[in-house]
Amino acid sequence: IEYAAINVPEELECECGRPECRRVIKRRDAERFGPAWDAEIRRAVTNSASVAQPLAELFDGCATLAALMADLRGGRAPSLPLSRDLVLRDD
Repeated sequence: IEYAAINVPEELECECGRPECRRVIKRRDAERFGPAWDAEIRRAVTNSASVAQPLAELFDGCATLAALMADLRGGRAPSLPLSRDLVLRDD
């Protein structure tokens, strides 16, 4: 999980131990790292169209997922929100 995406109210020290860890999660990380996260999500979502989706029947219960899968099946680029737009702001 990307902890910055859950609107941490203050800095959070991470002790996951991964070499690439940035060690401190900050409120503004979604703005800083969002473009990279968005690119990674877009690649994963786009690739999901070419992989069996055994839970696809559950997508029909969610308009957002159903529309996303319809776009992918139709060869259209998926419409995805930007990470930075999903973070609550206090300004």
